[in-house]
Amino acid sequence: MVAREQDLAFGAVFANQSAGTVTVRNTGGVIYRGGAQQACLPDACNIPHPALFLVQGEPGRAYRVEIPEQVLATGQSAQPGGGPAVALIVDQLQCVSDSKPSASGLGQLDTQGLDRFRIGGTLHLPAGLPAADYRAVVQVIVTYG
Repeated sequence: MVAREQDLAFGAVFANQSAGTVTVRNTGGVIYRGGAQQACLPDACNIPHPALFLVQGEPGRAYRVEIPEQVLATGQSAQPGGGPAVALIVDQLQCVSDSKPSASGLGQLDTQGLDRFRIGGTLHLPAGLPAADYRAVVQVIVTYG
């Protein structure tokens, strides 16, 4: 069984006159490049984080995670009373499990039949994008190896 515990979140961001990217690493942490900027104070908005999944099954079983090449992130305007924001592309998706942190997309269930994996990615912002809070749902396929 696989359960999504949290979506891939980029927090509130905007782009100045230059296009930019926001990368949420699968191990945690965020990198802003180009014109991409955080749209609020660090302690006053949603914190960027990787997607998190729980895998449950037969103890000791190895598994493989398949992820798409890209997904769409949806946004909610950061302005008071703001509505939906334009959808943006997320690519460069990367997966890492708690059990095999150096093996991308591979994992192994522990003695209780549990493991978790995280997925990070890069959000592409066009120049002049207004502030919005972005997140992406990442569909995965997990197979036993």
